[in-house]
Amino acid sequence: MKIVGPESNPLAGASTSREAGNAGGVKPRGDQTPAPVAGQDTVELSPLARTLGELRAEVGDVEAIDEQRVAELREALQKGTYQPSSQDIAGALLRELTSNKIA
Repeated sequence: MKIVGPESNPLAGASTSREAGNAGGVKPRGDQTPAPVAGQDTVELSPLARTLGELRAEVGDVEAIDEQRVAELREALQKGTYQPSSQDIAGALLRELTSNKIA
């Protein structure tokens, strides 16, 4: 397939339903973005994706490593005092399995 430029795109001149609905110059609501200009790529996020982005911004990196906790666990393992309950182990395994992290 050969793409030469915008003039070779049959959809480049077509208007979207959003553009057609905004033909009278009506301003979009605050939660909507203006219609894309022909030839520009656009991405529209679902409400769930926007909410997840907001939550990540509030919570921060949940995958971050707690160096102090790692040091505490390493010390307990070396001393032989680390004894997690079987319920904790089973819960962690189930979380890993349900999140598809175990192949």
